[in-house]
Amino acid sequence: MMISSSPPGGCIDPLPLPTDCESGLLDLGGLSVGALIAPGPDADEVAKGIEEAGLIAIEVGTPDELLTQKGWLLSVVDVAAPGAEAAILGLSLSRQRGRLVALVRNPEEEMTSLRRGASVALRKPVRADLIAWHVARLKDQARQSYAERDAIERVSSEARADSVQRIAAVMSHELCGPLTAVVAGAGLLRAQLRDDRVCGRASWDDLEQLANEIENSANRVQRSVEEMRSLTRGGVRRSTCTELAEVVREAITETPNSRQVPIALQVVSNEHALAIPDLLRHVIDNLIANALHAVRSARSPQVTIRVYALNGESRISVRDNGAGVPPDLRDRIFEPFFTTKGEEGTGVGLALCRELMARMGGALTLAAGGRGACFRVRLRPA
Repeated sequence: MMISSSPPGGCIDPLPLPTDCESGLLDLGGLSVGALIAPGPDADEVAKGIEEAGLIAIEVGTPDELLTQKGWLLSVVDVAAPGAEAAILGLSLSRQRGRLVALVRNPEEEMTSLRRGASVALRKPVRADLIAWHVARLKDQARQSYAERDAIERVSSEARADSVQRIAAVMSHELCGPLTAVVAGAGLLRAQLRDDRVCGRASWDDLEQLANEIENSANRVQRSVEEMRSLTRGGVRRSTCTELAEVVREAITETPNSRQVPIALQVVSNEHALAIPDLLRHVIDNLIANALHAVRSARSPQVTIRVYALNGESRISVRDNGAGVPPDLRDRIFEPFFTTKGEEGTGVGLALCRELMARMGGALTLAAGGRGACFRVRLRPA
């Protein structure tokens, strides 16, 4: 292998030779041009032209050397060299497509080389100045391609980071509530068991209630994790005949309600709809939790849930008597990461609920009018 590295005279856009910071050795990546040239005067002209373009000519003896080396910025292949046809074809299938100069002897070789991926085909005998002009042009194109690829990679990297942040926000939203209940319940239980005076006054019913609350919250965490895994796997889960009132009762029981806000369930009709029970329960859990948050400042807080049928649909409505959703925010309420709760909210709850409803072939909407906010779950009857 011959490396031609003499200082170019009158070169086009000369470049400083980079070195590896740790070893101090010459780093030829991004500056070198692989050249598979038949012996003769063309080899000297090619080397001279590459140097005039501000690059380093590295002559190889076989197509394998040319194809296995990953650091070439460009390649020059003489069709008269042994294995040139395989080299041109191999380079055209690699990342070097569009950065190949072919040296040809006749129009037939010119057409064949261009058809197989060469950027330019030059008739032999070649001149150094012509080689320099074409190599400099392709060098600029290659650098632009690298810059565009780097820009795409930066955008992709930022998108991946954003996806990680979004996943973290979803998991934080879904796990924070039940985990808080687990920690608080465990703390109360430990205090009652540790303090003899408190334990002496506590009934077994009180201790059992605390244990049940901890268990229910832990089960919610487990279900949330399973639901997140189901969403990321993208698998298809079939909707089944589901009794809506039963799902609502389970959600009311499991949703933390420390202020004991009255939650009224009105079963207008015993609806059975096509749904995935655990996903539907997750939606209702979320709507109830949002309603309880909305009535924190209400003088007489109240949450009302109705199960009914309308317009050929099975429906569940969750209404609160809080301040409601401002008119200018109604169109944004389901946007991912948009929240009206300030630092307390993540903005993923309603967006995730709408996605879950879509997966069940249903819909989640915000009803217009009335006091407070009213969210409607709409499903196909079974």
